[in-house]
Amino acid sequence: MLAGELSASALRIRCLRLLLPSPFPSSRRRVLLRFCRRFTTTGCAATAAARKDKVIVISGPTGAGKSRLALELAKQLQGEIISADSVQVYRGLDVGSAKPSKSERQEVPHHLVDILNPSDDYSVGKFFRDARQVTQDILNRGRVPIVVGGTGLYLRWYVYGKPDVPQASIEVASQVYSELAELERSDDWDAAVQLVVKAGDPKAQDLATNDWYRLRRSLEIIKASGLPPSAFQVPYDSFKEQSISNSTSNSSIDGSSKDVNSNDLDYEFNCFFLSSPRLDLYRSIDYRCEVMLSESPGFLLEAKMLLDMGLLPNSNSATRAIGYRQAMEYLLSCKHQGGRSSPGEFHAFLADFQKASRNFAKRQMTWFRNERIYHWLDASKPMERVLNFVHDAYHDHSKNLIVPESLGMPRDASSRQELAELKKYRARNRHFVNRDACYDIIEWMTQTQSESMVSLSERKEARSGRRRRKRKPIIHSMDSALGYYLLPFLLIVVAGVWLTSRKRKNNNQKKKLAPPGPWQLPFIGNLHQLVLLSITTHLPPHEVVRRLAREHGPVMRLRLGEVTTVYLSSARAAEQAMKVHDVACATRPFSAVGEIIHYGCKNLVFLPYGEEWRRLRKLCVVELLSARRVMSFRSIRMEEVSNLVTRLETTSQQKERGHQSVDLKPLLLSLANVITSRSAFGMDSSRELNEEFVRIVEGVMGLFGAFGLSKMFPSLKFLPIISGFRSRVMALHRAVDSVLNEVIRQHMVARTRKVHGDDATEDLVDILLNIQQNNADQAFPLTMDSVKAVLLDIFIGGTDSTAVTIEWAMSEMMKNPSVMARAQTEVRSVFPDRVSEEGLSELVYLNAVINETLRLHPPGPMLPRQNQEKLEIDGYEIPTKTPIMVNVWAIGRDPSYWPEAEKFDPDRFLGSSIDYRGTHFTFLPFGAGRRMCPGIQFGMVTVQLALANLLFHFDWKLPHGMKPEDLDMREVFKIGLKRKQNLCLIPVPVASRN
Repeated sequence: MLAGELSASALRIRCLRLLLPSPFPSSRRRVLLRFCRRFTTTGCAATAAARKDKVIVISGPTGAGKSRLALELAKQLQGEIISADSVQVYRGLDVGSAKPSKSERQEVPHHLVDILNPSDDYSVGKFFRDARQVTQDILNRGRVPIVVGGTGLYLRWYVYGKPDVPQASIEVASQVYSELAELERSDDWDAAVQLVVKAGDPKAQDLATNDWYRLRRSLEIIKASGLPPSAFQVPYDSFKEQSISNSTSNSSIDGSSKDVNSNDLDYEFNCFFLSSPRLDLYRSIDYRCEVMLSESPGFLLEAKMLLDMGLLPNSNSATRAIGYRQAMEYLLSCKHQGGRSSPGEFHAFLADFQKASRNFAKRQMTWFRNERIYHWLDASKPMERVLNFVHDAYHDHSKNLIVPESLGMPRDASSRQELAELKKYRARNRHFVNRDACYDIIEWMTQTQSESMVSLSERKEARSGRRRRKRKPIIHSMDSALGYYLLPFLLIVVAGVWLTSRKRKNNNQKKKLAPPGPWQLPFIGNLHQLVLLSITTHLPPHEVVRRLAREHGPVMRLRLGEVTTVYLSSARAAEQAMKVHDVACATRPFSAVGEIIHYGCKNLVFLPYGEEWRRLRKLCVVELLSARRVMSFRSIRMEEVSNLVTRLETTSQQKERGHQSVDLKPLLLSLANVITSRSAFGMDSSRELNEEFVRIVEGVMGLFGAFGLSKMFPSLKFLPIISGFRSRVMALHRAVDSVLNEVIRQHMVARTRKVHGDDATEDLVDILLNIQQNNADQAFPLTMDSVKAVLLDIFIGGTDSTAVTIEWAMSEMMKNPSVMARAQTEVRSVFPDRVSEEGLSELVYLNAVINETLRLHPPGPMLPRQNQEKLEIDGYEIPTKTPIMVNVWAIGRDPSYWPEAEKFDPDRFLGSSIDYRGTHFTFLPFGAGRRMCPGIQFGMVTVQLALANLLFHFDWKLPHGMKPEDLDMREVFKIGLKRKQNLCLIPVPVASRN
């Protein structure tokens, strides 16, 4: 019956052609025939089966012209446009997102544009829900939905549906991040894959190399549900498998599948990917970036708006957008220099902007190359032809769409010739071709701090007017003989002055290659300035360095004796050293103390970067300090924190009559020491042995923080000997070695008595001995010296910084009683009976207090690096093997990034994505990159648990009637950043908790 109906419809169309008079206008004739065809087809479909609603999807790389195509198509089809652009959802971000103009939005309705403030986050799940609802509303109005945008994940969910994979909790996501972050920073993809395979997902081995997002998501799913991702239905994956199986035999010239079963999709999608040859695309993108910066009010004004809202680069969805992040970092850099910018700095920013945009377009093409449902169209062809094809494709109900060869765009990789040309490609600017072209931008930069800003066009007219007024003749008359003879002389003088200024300019440019710094004295360099400033201001070294950096810039050179060190005091410079040049700067400066104490630098801290260091770090991250291993020491932490609470309660009862205070520093240091020593050495080691080791380690830490002449004049080998410094180091090394040998001997004896190992009772020494015994790597064997060096690393890193962070957090809360009250209320509401580690992630405000404490008081105020090759940071050349110190203390207090930077305000971290894991370079308490501290999880869980218990069990008072504003908050720098005066408080036990 269906065949009969179809033949009847064809017969009706033939009859209509015969009835129409031949002089009937051809354009109206086509419209009438098209209407008749739609009417007859619709009638047949109504009798046969209900046809799915059609939706047009247009995507493509940035700058391909997809928005213009969608706009013209919507006019012809009576359609409405749904934006699938993750930036166009934000109000005020018009230029950078190439948002349609107001007149275009009035002519054609646009949806999901200007719906959020830039401070809000927008996820793919929210887009799926909003876009599907808007689509249905458009269809209910009898109009055509046209989805256009380049955000690949948005469109994947929109077309194929939302996966039913379970959502991971914040606690699970944080745990997974900590397990994989260290491996990702060290580029150890194989170890990360094996970790996920061991957790329960064997298909992780099939993932594309360095697809860290999917690997992390796989581990989240396993931990959240106990099942691998393959156990859940992911619509796109099943569609992709079927598409690949059909693409071999049934594919069009553009590579799209012609025989894909789309019955499972909610709509009948007509998907098109608009692109062009990569060289043409790159040129278009580069010019587009120039246009964005040359327009008024321009792209930079939108980036300034984001900074004025208190947002930081890469802090949320809006500030991570391509271009906006680079522009915000450029503005912050200029603001740090007093609103000044050189043409070279502007052109460097423009080059970064263009490169990021080209890389994004390349990633888009790679993403959609695997989406077989898309038909690739050549954007370099006339727009009218492309438009007509898409228009006719919408009315084609055969489901056998074939892109003609004249319009198709191959989706495969570029040819060898094109790849060779792409490798040589360099941006050639058409607008900002010289220094004068960016004069208006730089002049605008100097005005951004003032309340009234003149538009770029007005300044341009004023500047051209000034130029016209300056054009006066130098010599008014050439008739006199005097003027005739003076002319050659004047030309010679002018040429001499020009050559002299040119030579001076070249010399200045050469000098600018080296980082600036204060003037130096022979032999001692800048030592006198550091000493004088420290004596006159009573400031520690990191504060003195910040003062000098404010005068000389965020990249500054200081020479102390023979050693020239570069100090970085801005987030931009830190990111270049720890991210852009992470591999080159992955080595620490040589330490004579570390060479002796750590068995020839066999530890993770001082071992030079290389294959041996990567294997040792992998051992620490995967075996010693993984989230699973840290979780296994939970009972130790709970017991020792409970012992601390008991000691405080006993002490408070003994001193209750006199209300005498308690010195928290030795109590907190003892807590951290015992937890670390029990985790590392186990219960078999005696408490006396642990206490002896603690005393020795305190002496070692004092040596690392010492400021001696032998460090400033390393070539004078006799200085450590005659000063007695070397003998003290050797004595401490022998003491350390003696204790560690005894600990290892006890464990070796205990191992001989065990028939079967018990993972639940294993400490870190057991784990290292197992690895050392079973190590089959002959190239880099784990020697006994390496075992002892790693143990010493863990003990030093897990004790001092943990205790100091807890002490500073209590100090800041005592200094700010409202913060203390709010944190106590949260802890006592989350934990009605007792504090447990399972609920620590619910303490949102207390975690914000800890973050704010780490911002103001990082454990290590200056982080050392050393470059293994010549590199450039902020335009300055850093010679090979130069010690580099990143002043994270100064960055954490920089008002360019932190409003009211000296104020303790935990609210700044609420709802913020900024954390201490090294991805936000405005906040680096534990560093970033390959040399980032691997034991963050080990220390931070102790900090959270201890603080929660102190606030849960006690109310706290200052002694001797002291007021909060009288509390001494001065710092002193040793190996870490400590309080100058110990924190003494009065604990008042809460009766209901006893």
